[in-house]
Amino acid sequence: MSRIKLMLERPKSYGTIDLLRVKHSRFTEPLLNVIILLLAIPCLMSREPGHIKRGILYCCILCGACLATIFVSYQLAGTPPPGSEWLDRWPAIMCWAPILLYGPIAVFLLDRVKT
Repeated sequence: MSRIKLMLERPKSYGTIDLLRVKHSRFTEPLLNVIILLLAIPCLMSREPGHIKRGILYCCILCGACLATIFVSYQLAGTPPPGSEWLDRWPAIMCWAPILLYGPIAVFLLDRVKT
Protein backbone atom coordinates (compact mmCIF):
# COMPACT_ATOMS: atom_id res chain seq x y z
CA MET A 1 0.00 0.00 0.00
CA SER A 2 2.86 2.37 0.74
CA ARG A 3 4.37 1.77 -2.70
CA ILE A 4 1.06 2.68 -4.31
CA LYS A 5 1.01 5.92 -2.32
CA LEU A 6 4.57 6.69 -3.38
CA MET A 7 3.70 6.09 -7.02
CA LEU A 8 0.60 8.29 -6.74
CA GLU A 9 2.63 11.15 -5.21
CA ARG A 10 4.95 11.34 -8.21
CA PRO A 11 4.14 14.20 -10.54
CA LYS A 12 2.55 13.14 -13.83
CA SER A 13 2.43 9.49 -12.83
CA TYR A 14 1.27 7.15 -15.58
CA GLY A 15 -1.75 4.96 -14.77
CA THR A 16 -3.08 7.00 -11.86
CA ILE A 17 -6.63 5.71 -12.25
CA ASP A 18 -5.48 2.10 -12.22
CA LEU A 19 -3.37 2.75 -9.13
CA LEU A 20 -6.35 4.32 -7.36
CA ARG A 21 -8.53 1.37 -8.34
CA VAL A 22 -6.02 -1.09 -6.90
CA LYS A 23 -5.60 1.01 -3.76
CA HIS A 24 -9.32 1.06 -3.00
CA SER A 25 -10.02 -2.49 -4.09
CA ARG A 26 -7.39 -3.88 -1.71
CA PHE A 27 -9.42 -2.48 1.15
CA THR A 28 -12.88 -3.34 -0.13
CA GLU A 29 -12.26 -6.94 -1.31
CA PRO A 30 -12.10 -8.47 2.21
CA LEU A 31 -15.27 -6.59 3.15
CA LEU A 32 -17.01 -7.88 0.04
CA ASN A 33 -15.98 -11.44 0.88
CA VAL A 34 -17.67 -11.08 4.27
CA ILE A 35 -20.77 -9.56 2.67
CA ILE A 36 -21.04 -12.48 0.22
CA LEU A 37 -20.83 -14.86 3.17
CA LEU A 38 -23.50 -12.89 5.00
CA LEU A 39 -25.72 -13.07 1.90
CA ALA A 40 -25.36 -16.85 1.72
CA ILE A 41 -26.02 -17.64 5.38
CA PRO A 42 -29.70 -16.56 5.54
CA CYS A 43 -30.49 -18.43 2.33
CA LEU A 44 -29.27 -21.76 3.68
CA MET A 45 -30.15 -21.45 7.36
CA SER A 46 -33.70 -22.69 7.78
CA ARG A 47 -35.71 -24.68 10.28
CA GLU A 48 -37.63 -26.56 7.59
CA PRO A 49 -35.59 -29.23 5.82
CA GLY A 50 -37.75 -29.10 2.67
CA HIS A 51 -36.64 -25.59 1.78
CA ILE A 52 -32.96 -26.33 1.24
CA LYS A 53 -33.21 -26.61 -2.57
CA ARG A 54 -35.00 -23.28 -2.80
CA GLY A 55 -32.42 -21.77 -0.45
CA ILE A 56 -29.57 -23.00 -2.64
CA LEU A 57 -31.23 -21.41 -5.66
CA TYR A 58 -31.66 -18.09 -3.82
CA CYS A 59 -28.07 -18.29 -2.61
CA CYS A 60 -26.76 -18.80 -6.15
CA ILE A 61 -28.86 -15.92 -7.47
CA LEU A 62 -27.89 -13.47 -4.70
CA CYS A 63 -24.20 -14.33 -4.63
CA GLY A 64 -24.02 -14.41 -8.43
CA ALA A 65 -25.64 -10.99 -8.66
CA CYS A 66 -23.23 -9.64 -6.04
CA LEU A 67 -20.19 -11.07 -7.83
CA ALA A 68 -21.41 -9.70 -11.17
CA THR A 69 -21.90 -6.27 -9.59
CA ILE A 70 -18.40 -6.40 -8.14
CA PHE A 71 -16.94 -7.28 -11.54
CA VAL A 72 -18.84 -4.55 -13.38
CA SER A 73 -18.05 -1.88 -10.80
CA TYR A 74 -14.33 -2.71 -10.83
CA GLN A 75 -14.32 -2.50 -14.62
CA LEU A 76 -16.15 0.83 -14.51
CA ALA A 77 -13.71 2.13 -11.90
CA GLY A 78 -11.04 2.24 -14.59
CA THR A 79 -13.10 4.44 -16.92
CA PRO A 80 -14.17 7.65 -15.19
CA PRO A 81 -16.66 9.96 -16.87
CA PRO A 82 -15.28 12.96 -18.71
CA GLY A 83 -14.38 15.85 -16.48
CA SER A 84 -11.47 16.49 -14.20
CA GLU A 85 -13.52 16.59 -10.99
CA TRP A 86 -14.20 12.83 -11.13
CA LEU A 87 -10.69 11.57 -11.78
CA ASP A 88 -9.66 11.17 -8.13
CA ARG A 89 -13.01 10.10 -6.70
CA TRP A 90 -14.41 7.78 -9.37
CA PRO A 91 -12.35 4.65 -8.52
CA ALA A 92 -13.26 5.01 -4.83
CA ILE A 93 -16.96 5.44 -5.58
CA MET A 94 -17.05 2.41 -7.85
CA CYS A 95 -15.08 0.20 -5.45
CA TRP A 96 -17.37 1.05 -2.54
CA ALA A 97 -20.64 0.82 -4.54
CA PRO A 98 -21.15 -2.98 -4.10
CA ILE A 99 -20.59 -2.66 -0.34
CA LEU A 100 -23.13 0.13 -0.09
CA LEU A 101 -25.59 -1.83 -2.21
CA TYR A 102 -25.32 -5.37 -0.81
CA GLY A 103 -24.32 -4.58 2.78
CA PRO A 104 -27.81 -3.42 3.81
CA ILE A 105 -29.37 -6.33 1.93
CA ALA A 106 -27.20 -8.79 3.88
CA VAL A 107 -28.13 -7.15 7.19
CA PHE A 108 -31.82 -7.22 6.28
CA LEU A 109 -31.68 -10.89 5.32
CA LEU A 110 -29.81 -11.79 8.50
CA ASP A 111 -32.43 -9.96 10.53
CA ARG A 112 -35.19 -12.10 9.01
CA VAL A 113 -33.57 -15.44 9.91
CA LYS A 114 -35.66 -17.45 12.36
CA THR A 115 -33.50 -19.46 14.72
